[in-house]
Amino acid sequence: MYVQLNINYIMKFIFLLSTVFIITFQAILSSPSEAYLKSQIVAEVGKEKLSAFDLDKAYRKSINRSDKPIFEAGRDSVMDFLNLYTGFRLKVNDAYSRGFDKDSSVVADINQNRKILAESFYYDQVLVNPAINRFLEMRKKEYQVGIILIRHIPENDTETITPKEKVELISQKLRAGEGFEELARTYSDDKRTGSLGGLIQNYVTSGKVQRPIENAIYSTGKGQVYPEPIETDFGYFFIKVFDVADRIITKPRHLLITINENRTEEDARKKADSLYNLLQKGADFKKLVLENSDDVVSAEKGGDLGGYYSRSTGLQESELPLVAEFENAVYNMKKGEISEPVKTAFGYHIIYLEDAIEPIFEAEIEGLKKLYKTLYYTPDKNELMDSLKQAYGYKINDDVLFEMLNYLDTNKTNMEREWYKNIPKDLHNKTLYEILKKKTTIADFINILNTDGSMRGAALNEAGIRKAIVYKADNAAFDEATKNLEKDYPEFSALMKEFRDGIMLFKVEAIEVWDKLNNEDLALARAYYDSTKTKYFTDLSYDISEIYVMKEDDANAIYERAKSGEDFAQIASEETQRAGYREKNGNWGVVTIANNPFAKKANELNVQSGDIIPPFQHERGYSVVKINEVFTPRQMTFEEAKSRFAPRIQEIRQKNLNSQWLAKLSKKFNVKIHEKVIEEVINQYKSGK
Repeated sequence: MYVQLNINYIMKFIFLLSTVFIITFQAILSSPSEAYLKSQIVAEVGKEKLSAFDLDKAYRKSINRSDKPIFEAGRDSVMDFLNLYTGFRLKVNDAYSRGFDKDSSVVADINQNRKILAESFYYDQVLVNPAINRFLEMRKKEYQVGIILIRHIPENDTETITPKEKVELISQKLRAGEGFEELARTYSDDKRTGSLGGLIQNYVTSGKVQRPIENAIYSTGKGQVYPEPIETDFGYFFIKVFDVADRIITKPRHLLITINENRTEEDARKKADSLYNLLQKGADFKKLVLENSDDVVSAEKGGDLGGYYSRSTGLQESELPLVAEFENAVYNMKKGEISEPVKTAFGYHIIYLEDAIEPIFEAEIEGLKKLYKTLYYTPDKNELMDSLKQAYGYKINDDVLFEMLNYLDTNKTNMEREWYKNIPKDLHNKTLYEILKKKTTIADFINILNTDGSMRGAALNEAGIRKAIVYKADNAAFDEATKNLEKDYPEFSALMKEFRDGIMLFKVEAIEVWDKLNNEDLALARAYYDSTKTKYFTDLSYDISEIYVMKEDDANAIYERAKSGEDFAQIASEETQRAGYREKNGNWGVVTIANNPFAKKANELNVQSGDIIPPFQHERGYSVVKINEVFTPRQMTFEEAKSRFAPRIQEIRQKNLNSQWLAKLSKKFNVKIHEKVIEEVINQYKSGK
């Protein structure tokens, strides 16, 4: 295998997995600008003007296709969707005209959900998006670095100085001008990199190392040593930057000739040289790979190693790094070149560099978001809330807190009845904490713990009380920070409008459609049945009785008794061993092949009324079955068929109610469709302007 699998020990602790980046090639035509689309009014619903931008945005959301504009789908598709969208806007306008936006239940629903929407939006804006932009900007570069590691706990018990003393000693020597590489060989606890003068052979980029180490790397120039040791949970790190380069992703293919028990190194080299000479004369690379490469996995793919490769993020498909000799050769080649044989621990490689391009950063965004939310989101969020609370004057009165704790059973929670009864009345008016110039007294806090469901189960010890206070203060700070989101961010205002419109639509549609569906329309059902009754027939069914016994001999004897004319029901009442069926004389009632194995058996054998089926193995015993009566399919009555066509009736009624409602709304709110504008926008997309 050509991939370096023995990743050194230190990499497991420091270097983070990067998300597989997906490379796609799309010919991206320039599209009409957002400003242009917003200026093109394609329809009017009452006083509301619908732009091409509005229509396209609604279309992309409705089909979950953010990459396909509606105006590239063809005129008929545009008009069909516009018809649906104007219907939606008619209903929403109807809801507003009825004053539902002032309905207390609607207002409560909107306010309750605003905070959920605001939380996701706000943290994306102030934390996630800036972090991703920072990642992407930093990912334009990649670094080759060296480290000196001093572990917190030495692996060697013979150490004569403590880790901190060793860190100070190395710091002094670096300041005195001693070489980083020699110090790494002498002192580093990571012996593998230490033997290389501290060098980590694989490059790194943003998101691949812990944040403190990343910050140190990116603030250090090529050939420089970061001036301070960096402390992590794993130990202390000294960092040197050996190289800084623009990130390039490559697509190498290779042909591998291994050295093995049947092939000496000299023979391997001769074969590789021979194949290289054939390639220089114009031989087909993929054909030679398929016929000669000892890497059978990649040979079937023309020598493909697993997609694109980056020195700092690894192979596209596996994220694994290539061995140093192979990687160095690749990054000293030009696109389209074929290398001379390159020797690694796996043998001799002939490398063809199929492609070398700048990273497609858009393909890395989702992976970086996942990485950020896993590693940094929570601490960054906590830091943000602490800074907000400080800005809003947050303060806990510790003296009052400890005074209150003296009167609480700190082993209990607020689930205890009258947990607060021992707190003296003269303490109730003392301020426990304040934020945004609002003081919360002990009396206020008692009320919060008694009435706020989110506080249920709060511990009455110091940690529990502080946690409850922080929770309420965080909420107050968040509400203050997000109170003007609609003004500050037009996209959040649009998001809230969409949500509000959805609530309004649900309210008005319930009245005009769904509530009316609860009333049965017998006339419509009868008319539908009369026009379609030839479609509805009863299933082939059987009235069946069974005698079940465990032994085959018993079953055969029972069958002979029944065949000789003995009453089957009487035999079943005495002999069947199926629980609960002696009292039923073995009768299963009327059953169909869809729900009963005996009916299925009867159908397979094409039996008639009165026939007795010979014993057959069933479950863990044997069954003898009598067909009391066969019911052949017949046309269903209205009552019998009603359950089958009820969903269709509901669908017809819903469609009729919607059509009737929209017809009324079209008169109430004038609808205008501007077909010339639509044609112009479609043509703009066609021309790629």
